[in-house]
Amino acid sequence: MVKEAMNIDLPILTNSLSAERGKYPSQRERFVDALTKAEAAHQAGTIANPVYIETKDQMNRAFDKAWDKIGDQYTHSGKYKDLPPPVLEFWYNFSAPQVHTVLGYLKRAEKGPNHPLVHAMVALFREMAPIAKLFADLKTMVVKRQPRGEGDPRFAAPPVVGDAAKRVHAMLTGLMTESFDSLVQSFVSQMNNQLDGFKKWLQAAKAEGKSTNPRRYAQERRGVDLNFLSRVTHDQRPLSMATVIDDDADAKILKIATRNAEEIRELFVAKNLRKIVSIMDAKEQAGVALTELKVVSRDVSLGGFTGDFYAAFADGSSFDFTNAVVWVMNNYGTQFNRFPLTFHNVTLSNGKKMPRPSEKNMNTVFIGGVA
Repeated sequence: MVKEAMNIDLPILTNSLSAERGKYPSQRERFVDALTKAEAAHQAGTIANPVYIETKDQMNRAFDKAWDKIGDQYTHSGKYKDLPPPVLEFWYNFSAPQVHTVLGYLKRAEKGPNHPLVHAMVALFREMAPIAKLFADLKTMVVKRQPRGEGDPRFAAPPVVGDAAKRVHAMLTGLMTESFDSLVQSFVSQMNNQLDGFKKWLQAAKAEGKSTNPRRYAQERRGVDLNFLSRVTHDQRPLSMATVIDDDADAKILKIATRNAEEIRELFVAKNLRKIVSIMDAKEQAGVALTELKVVSRDVSLGGFTGDFYAAFADGSSFDFTNAVVWVMNNYGTQFNRFPLTFHNVTLSNGKKMPRPSEKNMNTVFIGGVA
């Protein structure tokens, strides 16, 4: 399937991803699906911004897995002690590859020491390079519009029609607009905390005459965002162990935080629309008006963003729903976002409470009005 999507083989990437399929699609299936969508968008010459962000995220997750597999073979579990010092220091100069770093990494790796670890790195970067070029092109094709997504793959919700979409979109967009500055500040605080911790470690490492490479820092600490640190630090050449913090780190942090908040704003609206609007549209199509839709509360913290909402209809049915943005750091030093939405206090038109308010039950039982 990957070969059909990209017209190339990707054995290193696909073999690093699990093909086991349980309740949800396997890692390999999600990777293939995202790559296929990206290639189709490239051929069409346009891609909605949330789709671009989601497919790029899947690529970066696959890159993480493939990178960690190299680490398992050569550096993890104390294996790094057997590497020649120049090779280990060369490895420390790289963090987990991302779509936007692969091409630069490839050029650097091709000039590295003659060692099996470096050869494995070069082979992986060469396999990733066509994907990096694909997404570089897609970045110029991004259209900031509201796509109509397929919704949760576990349950295909009915298509969105009617005025409910406009009402929900206006409410969610307004909420994110009101919360935008707080989101930016939350990201700034996150990154400042990361940088403060690195500064303290950096000072101690210099005093002890040890390598100051961020990768060594990440091996000694949990929850280190290597991608962020690589963007606000640089090496004092020719000594790669002399890592220093950029003079304009504060300006870079604000720029990154603003961009992250913009992405969150679009994804939050898009993902929640997919899950909630079909329920309200179905009620309206049945002649049951949406009588109330309001924000109950919202909260922005270093752990994420949460919004609580209430919706009521003319037939007496109602429900609360909570949606959130949760930023999670994986084991490889890369941050990802999750957008959980849950339903609560669901009352049917006959006054009964509905048990197990899953997305599927909300689009069937709640719409039907009988438990």
